[in-house]
Amino acid sequence: MDPLPSRNWSDYVGSWYSERLGSALARVRALGPGGVQLATACAAVQALVGTPRLRRADLVHGDLRLANVLFEHGHVSGIVDIEALGSGSRAFDYATVLDSPYAEDDALKLVVDAGSEVDGADALLSCTVLVFLDLALFVADVPNPVITADARAADLAARLILVRRLAR
Repeated sequence: MDPLPSRNWSDYVGSWYSERLGSALARVRALGPGGVQLATACAAVQALVGTPRLRRADLVHGDLRLANVLFEHGHVSGIVDIEALGSGSRAFDYATVLDSPYAEDDALKLVVDAGSEVDGADALLSCTVLVFLDLALFVADVPNPVITADARAADLAARLILVRRLAR
């Protein structure tokens, strides 16, 4: 059963790869040395895994960042910010969790393992490329950001390299 067939995150990932990957890589490269590092890491992952093939019928939050998860006494007590809810592959949600700069390596390994179980490591890595490029470009569009887009891109490049190692 497909919970929300009209809003499918797997379709979004597929169309993003076919229509926007090249321009996103070029825009990220233009951010500076950190952008070049991120674009290079993303292109290497994309060359390794190819075009993602994602399941279509999971329930997907669409923006499952740690800031959108509520905890009480060390347990998840709720999820907020659900306006992007749709169907698709939960690998996308796992990829959005991976961008947290405060997650420790052992926590990342748990997320990578869980995300890889959904559709395989290649699907998780494909979604992570999209999420990381999109995040770097989002920061680039923020006026007066706390961290520069180039510095954030460098952080994301290092995180992607780690995620790739953990997924393989």
